[in-house]
Amino acid sequence: MKRKLKLILMGILLSVTALFFACTPYEEPTTSNDDWSYSGNDNNGGNTGGGSINRKPPSAPTNLDALHTQTRTILTWDSVSEATKYEVYYGESLNPSKLYSLGSTTTASYIHNYPRKAFYYAVKAGNGFGWSGFSSTVYAKTY
Repeated sequence: MKRKLKLILMGILLSVTALFFACTPYEEPTTSNDDWSYSGNDNNGGNTGGGSINRKPPSAPTNLDALHTQTRTILTWDSVSEATKYEVYYGESLNPSKLYSLGSTTTASYIHNYPRKAFYYAVKAGNGFGWSGFSSTVYAKTY
């Protein structure tokens, strides 16, 4: 019986340790912010007329807001037209370098289920060319 209890406790300890190390500090990605142009023909012999494509990361999300309840914080922000995804960050410090990645979404909202705790939140917008800077930071405390 003692051996079985010891194995269960070791399993719980390993799970908690893995969860702790899964939350790693954010590191700024590096991308090229060059614009590029194209011109030429399509595959059917027609002229595409040329043009320019924005090869830049999107701008940072604006108007980040938090609605909090007893068990969750609901984050919303204005969507960014060039963004295809958003990354949500949280932490106990206002300093962005001490925020941790919470998760990602393709919509301009995110729900964080964490009862009775206070966090700072920020969001970045992303696309195939990189990530924006952080949005403004918002503070929320579940009660």
